[in-house]
Amino acid sequence: MRTVSPIITGLMSALAMISVAGCAHPIGIGALGWNSARRQSPLAGVEGQDAVILCLAVVERPINDSYISTKLWDLVDEQVVPFESKSRLAENGVRVGTLSGQPPQAFLEILGSDRSCINPRQIQTRFGQASCLNVGSSREQISCKMSTLEATDEVNHEKATFQWEIITSRGEPGRLKIALCPQIRHGEAQMEPKAVHDKAGILTWQLQSQQQTQRLPAGALEVEVRPGEFLLVGASGDDRATLGSACFRQIDSRGSMQRMLIVRAARKGTEIQENAIRPDGPKPLALLAQD
Repeated sequence: MRTVSPIITGLMSALAMISVAGCAHPIGIGALGWNSARRQSPLAGVEGQDAVILCLAVVERPINDSYISTKLWDLVDEQVVPFESKSRLAENGVRVGTLSGQPPQAFLEILGSDRSCINPRQIQTRFGQASCLNVGSSREQISCKMSTLEATDEVNHEKATFQWEIITSRGEPGRLKIALCPQIRHGEAQMEPKAVHDKAGILTWQLQSQQQTQRLPAGALEVEVRPGEFLLVGASGDDRATLGSACFRQIDSRGSMQRMLIVRAARKGTEIQENAIRPDGPKPLALLAQD
């Protein structure tokens, strides 16, 4: 695993080009992105007061690696999740929090590793527009339980892939609101018309191969973050049947893997300082205990 300098300030590790309900561009701006000193050319495309730069990544490690399942969470602030959502997310095996301050070196090394951080992407989008990111590869079968206050439902799909929908909006002053909802794409793909935005932000219709999609509101959440904070979503608990475990833990041809979704957002035009974290921002509980 190669070492990444802690002064790198974003999420990307390579050029990326994707098609989502936003605007994506190939960008060479350093291993972890948003490093204006290394930006080759200004990002063009979406403009305006509602324009957002969204950095997305899924990191993966062997299932027996304790860093992203335990040690990293000691530095994460899980109090950002609204109280009314905490018990529901915990029951569904989903863990959420933000990482502020100087990111740990081990975390930066994982983000900078082509082996651990696969196909990271930086997207230009707008408030209210949905961007989706797959978590793991397609599976012959996905089965899990989805618990709500009213009941527990069984979810079963063939030829299926987990993905997360991410939508940004205005939060309190100096903050962005990020809404996330897990969903499963499944079944045979069919050609369907879909609204997409081109590089100029103009809405057009294109025929795209689409699978059926089931949203999983039991794992949905909404949090407010400061620009540049890392938002982390992963699995919790030992129940393999939960939504979180089914989504973020997978046995495939490479063995047993655990994964984590990482989101970072800023208003377009916002200058993110080194490490992208305000020095007066809140510290994780574990760091507060060390002061």
